[in-house]
Amino acid sequence: MANYEIKTFNKKHGIKFKIDGEFDGATAWDIRNILSDKFQDHQMRYTFDFSKVRKFYPFGVMVFTQGLKAIDPTLSRFKFMGNKAPIFK
Repeated sequence: MANYEIKTFNKKHGIKFKIDGEFDGATAWDIRNILSDKFQDHQMRYTFDFSKVRKFYPFGVMVFTQGLKAIDPTLSRFKFMGNKAPIFK
């Protein structure tokens, strides 16, 4: 049973992700898979709301950050929200 939930919302110029629960390697890979499916338009912006994440695991953070940097090394197309959002910069 998954300890997380990922909701996506299509916005005018991008996608917003709301993550709830624990952020581990499985969570990171699921988000990366969603991004790879939707990463066609290079003008899109992505917002990640971590405000409801109860726990972050270092491996999940590493997998997620490396995946985002493979898409955009500067991370300028990504916005991070929530108390723990700075760990992704």
